[in-house]
Amino acid sequence: MMSDNTAKNNNKTINSPTLTSREQEIMKLLLTGSSPKEIAGSLNISRDTVLAHKKNLYRKLDVQSIQELFAKFHSSGAFTELAPSLEIKSVEMSASKKPFLLRAKLISPKFLIPAGISAAALIIIIMFVLIAREKGIAAVFTRLDIFNDDFGSHITLTPNIENIQDKYIETYSISGNLSQKASSYTGVIAIPDPSTHEAMKKMKRFSLTVLGDGKTYTVSLPTTEARQEGGSNFYCVFFTTKNGVISAFTFYIEELTQSPYFGKKVPFVQDNIEALQIQPFSKGDFNLKFWDIKFHL
Repeated sequence: MMSDNTAKNNNKTINSPTLTSREQEIMKLLLTGSSPKEIAGSLNISRDTVLAHKKNLYRKLDVQSIQELFAKFHSSGAFTELAPSLEIKSVEMSASKKPFLLRAKLISPKFLIPAGISAAALIIIIMFVLIAREKGIAAVFTRLDIFNDDFGSHITLTPNIENIQDKYIETYSISGNLSQKASSYTGVIAIPDPSTHEAMKKMKRFSLTVLGDGKTYTVSLPTTEARQEGGSNFYCVFFTTKNGVISAFTFYIEELTQSPYFGKKVPFVQDNIEALQIQPFSKGDFNLKFWDIKFHL
């Protein structure tokens, strides 16, 4: 009759009491990714002897491959008992042997923690990149200039640093009067720095935040083609503000339409964007404050 201790020991050898000590030894080495040739060298026996033992233990354990052996070994619960005695060998081996050794390393608790940390770090990096893209690239302009039409309109531009919603923000205010005869050719033009210029060429959308006055404005993107062929005939998008209300606006490139002020058709070539313009569209007095212009890739 088999003792309790013997039964326990047999369970640790993957429910197979018929494995000899040599077969168990060879099984351990196989599970580390060692080849029959390497096992023969380490045990000082012939390769043919290793293959014979391997064939016998496969038969006894009812497996057909090293992958099945490892799966059975891992699922049997013996992994916890035998793992301390397994030493993952750092040896040169053929390309055909490396995939299994890699899987053995990844499944081993010794490598699970570092692999998990690396995966988590990669996920965090990807999330930061996606968040950065979602938040957009903050615009940096080398200068902002104002321009007026010939119908008596006038505009002033006032930069400032203000505390808005508990944050100190660089703001710009445009105020003045758009003549009843004007074709809205009054506003401010912002010239981007090189990094902002590159972002404008690649952006899918752009955004800005305003403190409104209840009037309608346009954001235009002058291009080389428009300047050379159509004068001020730029592609733009309209937005209407609420008086005394802070609003965030987002505009998609495909929403841009050619300004209606001139009849000549000018192609829009995003790669040739030169600047960004904000102009009043509603006639009469206007007073708009804007900030946080961003370009989203």
